Amino acid sequence: DKENFTPHVFICDKTWNQKDEELGKCGKGAFMEEDAFYKEAVASAAREAAGDPAAEKLATLDMFAGCGGLSEGMHQANACETRWAIEFDKAAAESFRLNNPDAKVYAYNCNSLLVKAARKAGLDSFLSDTVDPEALKEANLLGVHESETLPVPGDGQ
Repeated sequence: DKENFTPHVFICDKTWNQKDEELGKCGKGAFMEEDAFYKEAVASAAREAAGDPAAEKLATLDMFAGCGGLSEGMHQANACETRWAIEFDKAAAESFRLNNPDAKVYAYNCNSLLVKAARKAGLDSFLSDTVDPEALKEANLLGVHESETLPVPGDGQ
């Protein structure tokens, strides 16, 4: 049952309001349990706990990725496969690319990318009123290539 596995599933439900310098609520309410990624994470944890040798690794997005130390540790633990990474610092992003050649690496502001991904998935209604206006502006400037390769809920399945 799901309650035994959810302690191992982490989903961000807060957003930082740059203007007011405070945490705000993400989205329009309790969408997390209906989210495809959430359901897959719980199901994957259940398969792993049952000792299923065919249990799939979670496809993950590493935010604030640096050169990839956290992803490398998760890979060594056989816990996940990093498919995407966000690292604002260009030199660190390039190091991550070299260390993880199969991952798509974005060297942009993570808030801008998350806005773009929400829009791509048709989840505009989940964008909080507290999203930094600069992130909204930058999201509009991102290229077609970035938009096409951004993950959306369910891409990890």
